[in-house]
Amino acid sequence: MIPKEATPFKYAAGMIMVATMLRTAYGFQYRQLSGFITKTLGEYNTPDYTVLWRRINQLDVKIHNGFVQVLDRK
Repeated sequence: MIPKEATPFKYAAGMIMVATMLRTAYGFQYRQLSGFITKTLGEYNTPDYTVLWRRINQLDVKIHNGFVQVLDRK
């Protein structure tokens, strides 16, 4: 039997990691973060707050001396 491949994420991991750093550094809520990204990058191909919430919760975020470190939990 051939194993089923998962659908790749629509948004790159790097974009989600930058969004996580912005959220941590500036204290954005998920809807505020989504709005900030939309205003910065334009409305084309930007994640909504639900996608941000799901993907950010899959990451391991650590703060050391004011620096934000974001790692993938995989």
